[in-house]
Amino acid sequence: MKIGEATPADRESWDRFVDTQNGCFKHYYDWKYVCENRKELSIQLIVKDDSNRIISIFPVSKTKRALYPSLYSCGPLFKKGLAAEEKYDLTQTYLDYLDEHYTKGASLFRLEDLALDGEIGAVSALETKINPVFVKNGFRLRYDASTGLPCLHVLALDQPFDEKIWKRLWTDNLKQNLKKAKNRGIAVFQDSELDFLDEYIRLLRSNFKRHGSRPPSREEIKAEFQLFKNKSKLFVALLENQPVMITSCHYTLSTCYLWQVGAGSKNNRNAQALSSKVAIKDACDAGYKYANFGFTYSSGVARYKDHFKGQRIPAMVYEKRYSIPGAILELTPKFIENLRYDKTYLRDNRRAILDKFIHW
Repeated sequence: MKIGEATPADRESWDRFVDTQNGCFKHYYDWKYVCENRKELSIQLIVKDDSNRIISIFPVSKTKRALYPSLYSCGPLFKKGLAAEEKYDLTQTYLDYLDEHYTKGASLFRLEDLALDGEIGAVSALETKINPVFVKNGFRLRYDASTGLPCLHVLALDQPFDEKIWKRLWTDNLKQNLKKAKNRGIAVFQDSELDFLDEYIRLLRSNFKRHGSRPPSREEIKAEFQLFKNKSKLFVALLENQPVMITSCHYTLSTCYLWQVGAGSKNNRNAQALSSKVAIKDACDAGYKYANFGFTYSSGVARYKDHFKGQRIPAMVYEKRYSIPGAILELTPKFIENLRYDKTYLRDNRRAILDKFIHW
């Protein structure tokens, strides 16, 4: 067994490993280039056996700041069938490698570990478990069992869509909201060629600014969709032939990820619901197993996603603080963003927020 940093020569086998072991979209090798377009350092760790077969991968990114850089990872991905002891040892090897080469001077290491044994997108029952190797290495779990946040919303896609999801699963309330959007004259169409990418970028950046967040640059967003053009679609909501809402989706072999939303104004929830419905139906008809609505950190957003009847899956988020001032600088902007986006965020999540800022 040997650990090292992946090279472009590993790209094909790396992505094949992601597909066969049910990795998430950010596990794909080319996500490193998305990170690099954000001026981040991408660290693609890989472990192979003596026959040069991949056992595990662990992508990490590091912000390039002179003061208090931070690290982020979507978590390690392991070969199916590995024993818990083997996963523990591999994870420890990864953390030792990072401590030796990359954590010096860092403020924070944020790690999203789904605790789903590699079945990312799976919807089986899950008990919240603390990963002992992260605790041993000074990470603190940032999951609040009292609110069930943060979580993933994952909807199992059963065919045919009209019978299994539309008629049997979705409520009259959701259907009425979708009908309201149609009655306004909103129509949604699929843009698999990304012809509306520039308009999507404009609306997405507008959305970020409206919620008080620094938007990603046009170059960052465009690079992401150019890298993953064959794994991406846009779902464009038109009103009087003008786009008012665009939902982007990325795809693995099994899962449609409802990625981000570009919106012309804050009063487009029904248009967003309609574009999500079209994206979900499209994924279901195409044979995808799951629709993944992504991470949810606030109760208000969670309640909106609950309308689509996906299962809430606990998201095991770990943080290790190396510097108190650096961590505060890192956490405060996200706290302000959540508060602006969801007026009930402070009330509904006060225990988790207090834990975040007090317990280091």
